[in-house]
Parts: sequence; C-alpha cells; structure tokens
Amino acid sequence: MDAFNVIKYPLTTEAAMKKIEDSNTLVFLVHTKANKHHVKAAVKKLYKI
Repeated sequence: MDAFNVIKYPLTTEAAMKKIEDSNTLVFLVHTKANKHHVKAAVKKLYKI
C-alpha cells in the first residue's frame, strides 16, 4: 500500500485541534485496511521523520 493511499488527510475538527494543543498529537484519517505498521511507515515517509 502506497503512503499517499494510507494517510488520506489530517483531521481538523475542534476535537482534533484540542488534542494538538493539549498533548501535541496529530490526528489523521487513514485507509480502513491500513494497520498500525502501514500508518507508521507512511508517516515516516511523508513527513521525513
């Protein structure tokens, strides 16, 4: 699965913004078939972590 297919887009709701401010946590919508390993690899690739 391609990294661009795994992570659809960052979520920008009020609850997600509160989570960013309070605990420095980003919230993404991801593909329904993606597991934790797919998401971790996609974040590393897309955001060069």
